[in-house]
Amino acid sequence: MHQQRGAAAPGLLSLSFNQDYGCWAAALENGFAVYNCEPYKEQFRRELAGAGGIAAVEMLFRCNILALVGGGAAPKYPPNKVMIYDDHQGRAIGELSFRNNVRAVKLRKDRIAVALEHKVLVYNFADLRLLHAIETLSNPAGLLALSPSADSAVLACPGLHAGQVRVELYDTRRTKFIAAHNSGLAALALSANGKLLATAGEKGTLVRVFSTADGSKLRELRRGSDPAAIYSLAFSRGDAPDWLAVTSDKGTAHVFSLAGSSGRQQGSGGGGSSASSSSSGQQGGGGGGGGDAGGQQQSGRSNPVSALSFLSSRLPVGASYFASERSFAQLRLPDGQRCLTAMQRPAAPQPAATQAQIICSGCRTLLLYPSGAANVRCARCHTITSAVVPAPAQQQGDMAQLCCSNAQCRVVLMYPRGAGQVQCSVCGNLNDASQANQLGHVVCGGCQVTLAYAYGAQSVKCAVCSFVTPVAAAAPPAGAQQQAAPPRRHGAQELDQRYRQMMQQQPEAPQQQSAAGSSKQTQTVLVENPAGIDESGNEVANIAVGTADKPADA
Repeated sequence: MHQQRGAAAPGLLSLSFNQDYGCWAAALENGFAVYNCEPYKEQFRRELAGAGGIAAVEMLFRCNILALVGGGAAPKYPPNKVMIYDDHQGRAIGELSFRNNVRAVKLRKDRIAVALEHKVLVYNFADLRLLHAIETLSNPAGLLALSPSADSAVLACPGLHAGQVRVELYDTRRTKFIAAHNSGLAALALSANGKLLATAGEKGTLVRVFSTADGSKLRELRRGSDPAAIYSLAFSRGDAPDWLAVTSDKGTAHVFSLAGSSGRQQGSGGGGSSASSSSSGQQGGGGGGGGDAGGQQQSGRSNPVSALSFLSSRLPVGASYFASERSFAQLRLPDGQRCLTAMQRPAAPQPAATQAQIICSGCRTLLLYPSGAANVRCARCHTITSAVVPAPAQQQGDMAQLCCSNAQCRVVLMYPRGAGQVQCSVCGNLNDASQANQLGHVVCGGCQVTLAYAYGAQSVKCAVCSFVTPVAAAAPPAGAQQQAAPPRRHGAQELDQRYRQMMQQQPEAPQQQSAAGSSKQTQTVLVENPAGIDESGNEVANIAVGTADKPADA
């Protein structure tokens, strides 16, 4: 819970929290300032030249858009206008004008709600178009609440009768009127999702919690027995808030538990309850905290109730005093100060995140990001780069290659050795990763270039120097298992068979002449043309074998 004092700084006109209670804004005689709550520090300050009085500042979460209302001795803007201010541009980008002075402004991402003396007006944020006009009772305090959650749009404001609250459920297009108190309203607040409404009357002794869906009263919480002026109400964060905080002019902040069953149910068990009494340290000295500690019962995180609560069903008058719940805890505040309260959800401890680096795929800028993030968005070009770390690369000896079996593709693919199938990234063909389809490597005997070949080939013709290098006796690459070679494809078998037949039919090369007259030697040339497909759909090799003369000194 955070508290801010109205007289903490000279020229301070008003304070307000943003929608998630993570920041608060101060309206000053010469501009405005925004502070961070946890950790506490000043975020920025805008001192407006000349007449710069700001009576109210309303933030929209943590973005650069604010709603300003002029005020003070020298107002920057007329007090009957709401200025939509863009802090990035340093100027107002829109305004709403009224006949009467503005009492309060509330923002959410799609709506702007403005409270006047006898009216509440709701506008569309995108084009400032009027959506709804609500007549209210006299509302000089500007009582107005607007749920910030994007899942539901709920507005609460005074009705047309004293103590009545009007609830607008915009998602379901329904209106609820809740008779909250017999006297006039002093404060009201909505939970983040708009499902709960808390109200306090002008007497200031009771705080009631209602369901906005059907208007039913869920809890009756007693701040004290002495009249008090209620300054603020605040639910804790979350769809199901666990706490409700109240501040008043008695110098005490009361915290009520909303978890579990109500205090009335806790106290209805009669005098035989074994619940322990609340400690005197939790009951503050000021504000008439609702009886002494010895006369209250408390169970776990439930609010204590009076030990005489069992009489509430038997007393014709004053039954609510004994049936209402007391505060779970109290906090003493400085006397004579107007205090506002807000409750943040406690942040879970986060482990220290390690930083990683990545190159933006758009503008090639080096980006820093927390390790473990799936994607990183560049702040310069807004390109989203995948930050998924691939598996550690296999060692060079554990990688194998094969040629795509698609006759129209024939792309060389690399894959970890041991995989059963490999999908081609070009044509999408699924290739069998057996050893017969793998590729080996041999060094060209002519130009020393490393050549790739399919297992089972007897020789390889270099595409650079056209030298034919025999590979029949080449050893298998590192990592290959020593086992019988699996059957080759039909095209490879035919290639091997036809090659051997042609070699047997060739005449032996003539004996090398004497050194003085020797100038030529014969070499075998194998030319493999693109394979074809026969009528049965089998791959048929197309090769040509011949001899060529080569100089002896080549």
